[in-house]
Amino acid sequence: MLALSHFKQSLQGLRALSSAASAVAKNSGRGGRSSNSDKTITVFGGTGRLGRVVINSIGQTGTQVLVPHRGDHQYAQHLKMCGDLGVIHLVNLPHLGNPQDIEDVIKHSDVVINLTGAANPKLHWSLEASNVDLTHRLARAAKNCGVKTFIHMSHINASEHSPSEYLRTKHLSEVVVRHELPDTSVIVRASDCFGRMDNFSDKIIQTMKPLIPGDVNPLETGTCKQWKMGKVKSMVPVYAPDVARAVAKIALMHPEDREELYQFIGPKRYTMDEFCRTLVDLTYIHYDPVEDRFGPIKAKLTKNDWWTRIHTISDTPADNLPGFAELDMTSTTFESVALGWLACHRPYFNTYDPMDERADKSLNIY
Repeated sequence: MLALSHFKQSLQGLRALSSAASAVAKNSGRGGRSSNSDKTITVFGGTGRLGRVVINSIGQTGTQVLVPHRGDHQYAQHLKMCGDLGVIHLVNLPHLGNPQDIEDVIKHSDVVINLTGAANPKLHWSLEASNVDLTHRLARAAKNCGVKTFIHMSHINASEHSPSEYLRTKHLSEVVVRHELPDTSVIVRASDCFGRMDNFSDKIIQTMKPLIPGDVNPLETGTCKQWKMGKVKSMVPVYAPDVARAVAKIALMHPEDREELYQFIGPKRYTMDEFCRTLVDLTYIHYDPVEDRFGPIKAKLTKNDWWTRIHTISDTPADNLPGFAELDMTSTTFESVALGWLACHRPYFNTYDPMDERADKSLNIY
């Protein structure tokens, strides 16, 4: 790990080495991790679920990647394996509140990717601080350093008037990015992502009984709303590695070929009830969507922003926006990959037996 005080000199040497190599042979090599692409990309939020796949996809092209992170360097060491020797550079920035430190890291970058953000408030960081203030500082630093492309991750349901604070702050983050970088910013909107250790399918099933409120929605101006046992809320979840590879592909494109706004959604639409029953088919966990008028579900909806967003807000993707098709990609279905991380939730006596191709549900006690 390089300290920031020494990293300024290392950046100059890194840029000189990259420029000298590209002067001899631009995009030299046969392609792959050991080749040389004439680009330097900084990824904020690279230690997250999307970040590691983005960095791995970029590292496969021989691109220099800078990964600023706030935590202990041991939590980012696995990213070194995403590229060839001397390609992935970890930079410890414990305090992202100093704009000068951010500018020192990104001033030699061709592309800056912002994957930072939080779905719930933290001990020292509110949702506004995580999703808006930090994004504003990164965009302002990119503007001051003349970065050619700034890619910002958002959500398809981001709205100024959303009942979810997370979605409201995501909308504000788009506003500040457009304000600071009207000509060089790329907004990437994605639906809720599923994948290993995700904040979506894995979290829903960990509740054991993902119940849906029967008729009371305290978030709608005092009126009652029939959610009809999960048949009103609909969603189009998308595979997280697909989104990450798409972001990496956008970052490696020529600036003139990029669109200003992308939208990535899954290939299938579910109601909440259909999605929960899909989880049942994969894990054999009992699901009983009973009405819970005044129970714990109502309490969670009033206190937990994640529950508000997942259970009451339907996905509303915009029409005619570029997505996977424009990048020559296809999205992955949930059923084809979900068992890889949901199998651990199966009761041990109900596991699927590949020998006789059946599951014994006679001992289901849930």
